[in-house]
Amino acid sequence: MPYSATKLSATRFLVLAPHPDDEIFGCGGALATLCDAKARGAIQICTDGSLGGIAKDVKTLVELRRLESQRALSALGAERMATLAFWDFADRSLSAEPRLAEAIRSAIFSFQPELVFAPSLMEVHPDHFAVAIAAYECWQTAPEAQSFELLMYEIGRPIEANCLVDISTVFERKRKAMQCFESQLAERDYIDVIEGLNRYRSYTLGREVTAAEAYFRLPKPSLAPTTRSVGTFSQLTGLLPVSMRHVLQDLDAGIVTSATRRSINTTTEQINTPKTDLRVSANP
Repeated sequence: MPYSATKLSATRFLVLAPHPDDEIFGCGGALATLCDAKARGAIQICTDGSLGGIAKDVKTLVELRRLESQRALSALGAERMATLAFWDFADRSLSAEPRLAEAIRSAIFSFQPELVFAPSLMEVHPDHFAVAIAAYECWQTAPEAQSFELLMYEIGRPIEANCLVDISTVFERKRKAMQCFESQLAERDYIDVIEGLNRYRSYTLGREVTAAEAYFRLPKPSLAPTTRSVGTFSQLTGLLPVSMRHVLQDLDAGIVTSATRRSINTTTEQINTPKTDLRVSANP
């Protein structure tokens, strides 16, 4: 666990958000801090968010969630420095099919970011996990001229962080941005959850730091793609189930086979499958 905060620096950054709201819940503080420093940002929402919330119809919900993300960016004070874009992948449909990684690779090629934010490999939501794997694949295989730092953020499950970003001065703005997601807050008090997580992450940073975001940071590679992540695999394997660790070995070797993708998709299917409730009621 770091005992000092990292000050992020970039002229361009890209945020990969599986759903409308993840860009704020996961890395809204870093987003605000970078925009305050005049960095240009691109926020890519990957799915339509059509399963998250209650509305008259799917089209209305999709439009509402996009509007919420736009309002949140304004509430964060970042609308002049960052732009929002939306893909139409169906909510809870993402997998390790090549089209997701290709879409992310295209966004990276077009925007040329120095920093890319993506969910961590520990996320329990299948869409989050799929974006994490695709982002890692793009980081691993990017040509040197398009290489970038990858910062993997936490939402649904805490990570073993190697990077903490002090968001004390922008946290009130992050809270206001989170309040814009009324469709999601009607289902759960996510603000309370994320605020608790960000408060906890300040634990090792001294009393002057009141809120922080945690990341697993993969530095910008300087080596050829097939050798650039020496040492990375040993750090990342602890973030994955034993059955998935060979996937990172394949990715680190530049090998992305159909078997590799099947393994990833099997894991996302398992995440998608509701667990049987094994609780036993007490006898009267």
